[in-house]
Amino acid sequence: MLGGIIAWLSIAPWAYLGFNTVPQAIEEANINSRKAFLAMFIAIIVGATFYAFITLATAAVKPWTQFLGVWLATASAAREVVGDIGVGIILMSTFIAIMSGVNSYIYAASRLLFAMAKDHLLPQTLSEIHKKFRIPYKAIALTFTLASIGPLLGREALLWFVNIASFGTALVYLYVSFLLYRQRRSIALNSNRSELYVKTMGITPSIVSTTFIALLLHLLWLHHHFIPLIAITIYTLIGLTLYSIRRKGLNSKR
Repeated sequence: MLGGIIAWLSIAPWAYLGFNTVPQAIEEANINSRKAFLAMFIAIIVGATFYAFITLATAAVKPWTQFLGVWLATASAAREVVGDIGVGIILMSTFIAIMSGVNSYIYAASRLLFAMAKDHLLPQTLSEIHKKFRIPYKAIALTFTLASIGPLLGREALLWFVNIASFGTALVYLYVSFLLYRQRRSIALNSNRSELYVKTMGITPSIVSTTFIALLLHLLWLHHHFIPLIAITIYTLIGLTLYSIRRKGLNSKR
């Protein structure tokens, strides 16, 4: 049981990946950072609450040992309580949740491609804006195409994507926390917060992110899941290369 909890905990960052769409949409939504932080905080709390209640509701039907080997434990629990209607509600809710997550991933990824194209790290065509809708339509089209191909690769490939996304999400949180700690003085002055507060907000997420990364890598290695490990290594090297190119470009302009 403990091993199962640890395994799910290692991919927990993936479950909250869609929430990073909020800060990326600030510019288009034209809202200030305080409101954006509040929106993200509420979204995470609501999401975590729903995840917890789904688990509790399933466990309340019968002991967890009786769900071993069951493909969809929550749907099975719903069938025992309210019949096939409950199964339909669970499956429809799951479908809506998945599609909303995919939509947020496409949104976030397309804006990332757009930003990287503007910085000359990717082909300039990805930074083109639609004349009518004022969106990076080519970046969205590319992201949507790649996202549509992913599910066709099968269940095993989707599990790889989850592991890779969990590592990437934890790494991003670690990087942002590091920047928050490094620029704590200027952030404290601009946000009217104490330097100790900003320092704590930088150190604590760094520790949590590092723990998730170490836990995930350990489990992947322990269970001989080498393909996600190879992909993580390749993506990390690509990221470091692009970061180096970007940093050299900024230094040359100074």
